[in-house]
Amino acid sequence: MEAAWWGFLGTVIGASTSIATSWIASRSEDRRQMQGDSLERNERARAFQRDNLLELQETIQAAMRYVALIWDADQRASQQAGEWRKCYPLPEDVNDGAHEAGVRLLLLTERVADDNLRRGLKTLRRALTDCSLATSVEDSTALMGRAMETYEPVMEELGTRLRGLY
Repeated sequence: MEAAWWGFLGTVIGASTSIATSWIASRSEDRRQMQGDSLERNERARAFQRDNLLELQETIQAAMRYVALIWDADQRASQQAGEWRKCYPLPEDVNDGAHEAGVRLLLLTERVADDNLRRGLKTLRRALTDCSLATSVEDSTALMGRAMETYEPVMEELGTRLRGLY
């Protein structure tokens, strides 16, 4: 009977050890899987932000270009008229390009994860819009200057954030 008892006890201990080992291995595998999933998710988020910021740089450039074209058209119209005049209608390509760049800038701005950068982009967007809606030559010139002053720090911050993603 004693041999049977030791055999039974050995079987129970062996089975318990096997179950515990399997449980530990399974738990370790689950942790590795979760870490791998987390790393993959983080990498996808970094890639998304990187692509968004790259497109944002190009869109800001386009928006600045179109605002400058609108500003120039307004200045010329005012010089020809001898008083402040908005140049309406704008050339179709300028009007369409400015609209497209503005919408794209709005969408891309909202996808930016960094709150400070997003605030700076919104300030720049406001400055560009204000410049396009100026009500006098002096106002137009001052607002264009403000847009240019806002542009440089935003682009620098954008570049810093972009470099941080590589």
